Amino acid sequence: MKFFIDTADLDEINKALSEDASAEKFAALAEEYSADSAAAANGALYENIGKTNFSSDEIVNWLFSDERKAANTSYSPALR
Repeated sequence: MKFFIDTADLDEINKALSEDASAEKFAALAEEYSADSAAAANGALYENIGKTNFSSDEIVNWLFSDERKAANTSYSPALR
């Protein structure tokens, strides 16, 4: 399954976020790297979402996991 970015870009993205973890930086990175045109257009901000808004059970499970903390934007295979 392909998520929103190419995993080959993760090191560069993580480095950029370690230097500046602001919402503005995250939005700029989403615009630059996202393979999802809707995410790129809105800075990867999704609001008012429900479990029925996604076609992937894996994404839904991660988004709504009790183990995931608020503002956690990093998909973790541990939560699969």
